[in-house]
Amino acid sequence: HVQLLEWTDNKWEVLSKSLILVAPSIYEAFGIVFLEAGVTRIPVIASKVEGIPEVITDNVTGFLITPRDYKSFARKIVELFNDSILL
Repeated sequence: HVQLLEWTDNKWEVLSKSLILVAPSIYEAFGIVFLEAGVTRIPVIASKVEGIPEVITDNVTGFLITPRDYKSFARKIVELFNDSILL
C-alpha cells in the first residue's frame, strides 16, 4: 500500500508503520525527516537536492535519486522490496 501524506502532528506513529520513506522533493532545505527515519531505521529514497545530500549519504544511509526521475525512484522502491537485507 502507498500513502501520500500531508502534514501530521503524529509523525512517530506514521514512521512506525512505514517500510520505506520516499521523498521525491524538488526543494528540501533541512532534511529533518530523514534523520527521524534514520532513528526508526526506515530505508530512505530521496531526491538529490539542496540539503538532502548533507543528511543522506547515497548507498550508505539512504538512496539519492536525480530529481524528477520517477523511473529511478520506482526501480529503487522495487529493489528495496525485493531485497530483504536492504529492507
